Amino acid sequence: MENRTSALALQIFIGTADERLLKPHAFYQVHRITGKTVTTPSLERMINGTKVLEIPLEPKSHMRVVIDCVGILKLRNADIELRNGETDIGRKNTRVRLVFRVHIPQSGGHLMSLQVASHPIECSQRSAQELPAVERQDLDQCSVLGGQQMVLTGQNFTSDSKVIFSEKTQGEEKKRNIIAADNLKPFQSTLIYTPATGYETYMCLLSPDLKMTGDAMTCFFRSHNH
Repeated sequence: MENRTSALALQIFIGTADERLLKPHAFYQVHRITGKTVTTPSLERMINGTKVLEIPLEPKSHMRVVIDCVGILKLRNADIELRNGETDIGRKNTRVRLVFRVHIPQSGGHLMSLQVASHPIECSQRSAQELPAVERQDLDQCSVLGGQQMVLTGQNFTSDSKVIFSEKTQGEEKKRNIIAADNLKPFQSTLIYTPATGYETYMCLLSPDLKMTGDAMTCFFRSHNH
């Protein structure tokens, strides 16, 4: 919004994130956040049945704002289904987008609308029972050249699972290498993968404890000189 000399209102609402045309989400709505840490003023409005948050864009601040007053509120499924006749398809649609819109006055009393949407946001949290869990590994050391196959046995491995190798030195964790899903061979509850690269000048001693990060299995190892 450069070169504007008059204030505008930035409208924010929660939209859908599926393959269909972008529209207000039936099961999620924008929520106004307040508190001592919130620096941006905002106002809630209802426009055609959709809750919208309005934030002023001022020339004195170069038409820029910090979006620290916006939250996403999940509505009750039963209320929405009774009111709008939504189905289970809508109930299970937990991905949303933040939609930003401004209306710019034009000559003749017309308005020009500009709108942009965020990347999809996942609003559901998977159950701990659904997360991948490593129970056993068949390798506790490997050559610095890499290339050895390692078998992880556990639960809930899927085609989207990833394995992350991290180096831990002096209490600091540094991400080293991610084995993407394309290089993994999951079958039933066992995951087989081949490390993509070796470790330049060290022998890798894998820790027996593998930590979880979402859909990724994180392997921590210590480095030892040859």
